[in-house]
Amino acid sequence: MDSVYGNTHYNPDLYRLSVNQRIVKLTPNEIRLLTALLARFAKVVPPYVLLDDLYGHRPVPPSNKTIAVIKCRLQSKLMRAGADLMVRTVRDRGIVLELR
Repeated sequence: MDSVYGNTHYNPDLYRLSVNQRIVKLTPNEIRLLTALLARFAKVVPPYVLLDDLYGHRPVPPSNKTIAVIKCRLQSKLMRAGADLMVRTVRDRGIVLELR
C-alpha cells in the first residue's frame, strides 16, 4: 500500500518512490534512509539511530558523514523530481523528513 505525501508516493513493498506518477530511481542506501525517515515522519532523527537502521550493529560502524552523504543525494533527487517532501538537517540534532 502506497504512502502519500503531497505529490509523492512511496510503496514500501516494492521500494518504489514516485513523484507526480514518475518513478524516482534510488540506491539501496537511499531507500533505507527514506524508509527510516518515513517511519519517523516530521520527527528529528539523530544520526546514530539512522546508522543503526541502515547498517545495524557492525563492529566498526560507518561515520556520521556517511549519513550526510546519503541524505544529500536523496534530497537532491527529491528536489530534481519536484517532490513535496524535503530532507533537512537540524543542526546538532539530526535529520528530519517533512513536507515543503
